Amino acid sequence: MRSLSISRSGTKDARSTLGFFVLASLGIQGFTLLALLLLFGAYMGLSRKAPSSLVQLESGKTIATAPMDSGERTPAVIQKFVQDELTMLTSAVGTLPPLDPKVPLAPDPGVVIKLPSGTAKITTLASYASFGLSEDFRTTYLQRLAELTPRNVFNQTERLVLVVQDVSTPQLLKDGQWKVVVVANLVRFTADNQIGAGIPYNREVFVRAITPPTVLPVTSEVERQIAQVRSAGLEIYAMRDFDAPNL
Repeated sequence: MRSLSISRSGTKDARSTLGFFVLASLGIQGFTLLALLLLFGAYMGLSRKAPSSLVQLESGKTIATAPMDSGERTPAVIQKFVQDELTMLTSAVGTLPPLDPKVPLAPDPGVVIKLPSGTAKITTLASYASFGLSEDFRTTYLQRLAELTPRNVFNQTERLVLVVQDVSTPQLLKDGQWKVVVVANLVRFTADNQIGAGIPYNREVFVRAITPPTVLPVTSEVERQIAQVRSAGLEIYAMRDFDAPNL
C-alpha cells in the first residue's frame, strides 16, 4: 500500500515537472515569436525608408545625398543655377576670371560674335556661361548680348555688374521644366561715374532638366568652366522681360 502511494507521488511530481517545462518552453517560444515580429517590423520600416548615399566632393568634403528622379531638381539648385548664369552672362568687368589669387588679373580680350550687320564681342565669362543655354536659344541670345555689351568694357573704362535682389521659388510647368522670376539691377560704372547707375533687369527665366555630363579629366580652363556650368543638370531654354510690381 505504501509502495503504491510512493509510486503515485513520484508520477505526480514527474507530471508537474513536465508541465513546468512545457509551460516554460511555450513562454520562450512566445518571447521568440514576439522578438521576430519586432525585428520584422523594424526591417519593413527600413525597407520603406529612402536610402542615403555619401558623396565626396573635389574639396574632400563628404555630403549625404538622397535618391531623386532624373528629371527632378531641388528649388535651391535651380535658384543658384539661374542666379549664377545671369550673373556670368550679363556682368562685364573687363578682366578674365582669376585662376590664381596671387597673379594679377589679366585683361579680357572678349569673344567675337557674328551679327547680321557685322561683329561684336561678349565677355569670356559670358561665353563660358552660354553653355548653360539650350542650343536653339543660345545663338539668338548671344547675338543680343553682344549688341548690348559696351565696347569700353574691353579697354577697362566701363563695367557692368548684375546685382540680384530676388530669385523666386521655381514654378513647376511640367515634369523637368520650371519658371523662375529674377528681380535685379544692372549697374553701369564708367570713368565719369564711379558710383554707378542702375537700370532694372527683371526676367522670367525658363529652365529644364538635362542629363549631367559624364565626369572626365579636365585638360583646360575652358573645359573646366563648361563642365562646371553643365554640372547642375539644367539649361535655360527661354527668357523674357518681367514687369516687377511697384512698391
